[in-house]
Amino acid sequence: MTTLHLRGVSKSFGTVEAVKELTLTVPHQSLTAVLGPSGCGKTTLLRLIAGFLRPDAGEIAFDDRVVAGPSTWVAPQQRRVGYLPQEGALFPHLDVAANIGFGLSRAERTPARIAELLDLVELPHAMASRQPHELSGGQQQRVSLARAMAPRPHLVLLDEPFSALDTGLRETTGRAVVRALRAAGATGLLITHDQNEAMSLSDQVATMRAGRLVQAATPFETYAFPADAEVARFVGGANVVAGTADGGTVTCPLGALATESPVTGEVRAVVRPEQVELTPAQPDSDVAAVATVLEVSYYGHDAAVRLSHGEGELLARVNGTEVPRVGDRVAVRVRGPVHTIPA
Repeated sequence: MTTLHLRGVSKSFGTVEAVKELTLTVPHQSLTAVLGPSGCGKTTLLRLIAGFLRPDAGEIAFDDRVVAGPSTWVAPQQRRVGYLPQEGALFPHLDVAANIGFGLSRAERTPARIAELLDLVELPHAMASRQPHELSGGQQQRVSLARAMAPRPHLVLLDEPFSALDTGLRETTGRAVVRALRAAGATGLLITHDQNEAMSLSDQVATMRAGRLVQAATPFETYAFPADAEVARFVGGANVVAGTADGGTVTCPLGALATESPVTGEVRAVVRPEQVELTPAQPDSDVAAVATVLEVSYYGHDAAVRLSHGEGELLARVNGTEVPRVGDRVAVRVRGPVHTIPA
C-alpha cells in the first residue's frame, strides 16, 4: 500500500515548461485519473514518477520515501513501479505465460503465480499458452496489466492504455483493470484525455492545463463544482453564461436561475446540457429565452442539441424520444440550481 506525493514538481524542456510546480497526493489503494488535452504535461508527469525523467524542482515520494528531489534520486528499477503503456507492448515471440512472467525471477515464475495473475485480470488459465496475435486488443491489455502487476509494484502507472480499443472494449477492459487494481490493493495513476474514462473509472480526477494542476477532486466534485470555466467545458461540456448574482439567484440571458450556494456580484453560471429543458415555443410564452435549433446529434438514448439564442449558442441534452428538428423554435428553461464561478 503506497501513497504517492508530488510536491512542487516542475520539468522544462528548453523554454517549454511541461510541468509547473505541481502538487498532488494519490491516496493508497486508489485510482487517480490525470485528465487534460494533448500537450498539457500528462505524459511528462508520468515519466517523472516512473523515474524516466528527473524533475528540475520539487519532490516525489512514495509514502515517506523520497524517490526524486534536490538531493535524492532513486533509479526506475528500484522504485517498484508497474507500467502499462498505450498498446500493451507484449513480446510477440513469447506466449502469454512468458510475457506475464518476464519480469519475475526464475523462482517466482511458477505456474501457480501465472495462474494467480490470470485470475487477477479475469482471463482463463487456458490462455497461458496463447500467442499475443491470438488475443483481442482487450485481452492483450489485460495480459500487459498482469505483467505490470507480477512483481507486486507499489504503484501502477497506466499511460492511456485503452486509447487503441473500440468503445465497447474500452469500457469492459477499463472496468476489468480497475477491479484488478482493487483486488491487488494497488495504487494507480491513469493518464487520459478521455473525460468519460476519467470520470467513470477513477476515485480522483486531477485536471491539468498547460503544465499546471487546475483541480484535484472526486469525479462528482469535478463535474458539479468545476474550478473554472475551462474545466467546466472540458469535463462533460457546459454552457457558461455571464450574469449578476444576488443571494441565491443569478440573473442571466436564460432567466433568473437558482444557485447552489449564496453569491453576490458578477459571476458566470455553469449550466450543464442536461439541465436545459426544451419545449415548443408558444407565441405568448413568458419564458426568458427562446432559441432556434441549429444542429441535432442523435445517439438513441439521448441527443445533443445545438441552439442559437439572443446571446449566442447553447448546448442541450434531451431524451432520445423528445428530439426537436433543425429549424424549430423552442422555449428554454433551466432545471435545478447552477454552479457559479467568478466573472
